[in-house]
Amino acid sequence: MIKFFDAVFNSGIVQSFRMAIKSILSNKMRSLLTMLGIIIGVIALVVLVSLVNGGTSSITSTISSLGNNMVYVMFGEDMPEEIKDKATQDKWIAENPSFKGISMEYSVLERSLINNEYTGVLMSGVTSDYFEIMGKKLLMGRTLAQTDCDNNSMVCVITEKMAKDKIGYFDCVGETFTIGDYDYTIVGVLDDNFNTLEAIVGYGYTVYVPYGIISENSITGYTTSCSLYISAQDGYTIDQVKSDAETLFKRDYKDANYEIYDISAIEDALGNITSVLSVVLGAIAGISLLVGGIGIMNIMLVTVTERTREIGIRKAIGASRGVILRQFLFESVVICLIGCGIGIFFSWLLLKTGSLITASLGVEFGMDPTIVILAVTFCFVIGILFGLYPANKAAKMNPIDALHYGG
Repeated sequence: MIKFFDAVFNSGIVQSFRMAIKSILSNKMRSLLTMLGIIIGVIALVVLVSLVNGGTSSITSTISSLGNNMVYVMFGEDMPEEIKDKATQDKWIAENPSFKGISMEYSVLERSLINNEYTGVLMSGVTSDYFEIMGKKLLMGRTLAQTDCDNNSMVCVITEKMAKDKIGYFDCVGETFTIGDYDYTIVGVLDDNFNTLEAIVGYGYTVYVPYGIISENSITGYTTSCSLYISAQDGYTIDQVKSDAETLFKRDYKDANYEIYDISAIEDALGNITSVLSVVLGAIAGISLLVGGIGIMNIMLVTVTERTREIGIRKAIGASRGVILRQFLFESVVICLIGCGIGIFFSWLLLKTGSLITASLGVEFGMDPTIVILAVTFCFVIGILFGLYPANKAAKMNPIDALHYGG
């Protein structure tokens, strides 16, 4: 066993590796500057792709929390008046066993005056069933009642974040504030904190009011969406609900401007966008690694020139072309892999720091092992490709010419 390990330790591969490390350490600053391109390229690759994956994971989780047991009917403009009638919706439920509940939402961007400070809010007009269908959890107070919606009462339900940031405390039921030109009384606070989707559109504060207040043009803010939500009855699949909804709208509202979606379609679309974005960012980072590889080739050519006499001596005492080739190729690969290791460490550090900063948004960035393996593999290949020419140049040297080199 001792002889085996001794043979391995003294093998040509190990010797080449030791010589590569010795050469790198003999010019620490130059080696570090040579690795810099690889380090930056690895950081770009790992961090950018991890940011995309982390952000996508958070958004997908948020989308899933909106409900995966319903379909969404998105209108390009205000929905037909007949659909707004609760009697029409009750008729749909009676005719379609797959329909459990129906709710509407009409959203506009408005300005709100709270504690003498103007704040942008996403004002959503909803029906009383909205909170149950969407799975909203109540922190305190109550949600909108049917009587609120029937009478277009000037009441609202706000998010926990809005209560904390703008009102100043959670127990704010009964407080009044201004949205646009009207005063609204808070009747409930939702326990849903800061929503990632709201962060993306730039509005971290959502206020829920009776649907008719907005749909009947009492509010003139910028319209962002007009939607209908249909939840699935127990025992029925989303595909069945979606099929029934499509049949209903094609039959009775074929002239309306609408699209019918479900969560899976949204998640699939998001996944496609993420894949394309990851490839694009990965390609950009790959270019950085290639630039780093060119830097390694350049410094390896300088190294070969500096060690010309050493190459001549080694060849004169019997070193084969393969030994010389392996020595310089190993040095190129080792430089790449050390740079890759440093880049991965700093990537991990940056992602951890980013996760701490975005913790309040519920977004966490983790290092994908697949990306790490890809980075290591790519660096290994770059080390071989960009080290092969200098190594081959050294291996092909004539020992007599090398010994007479006076550089």
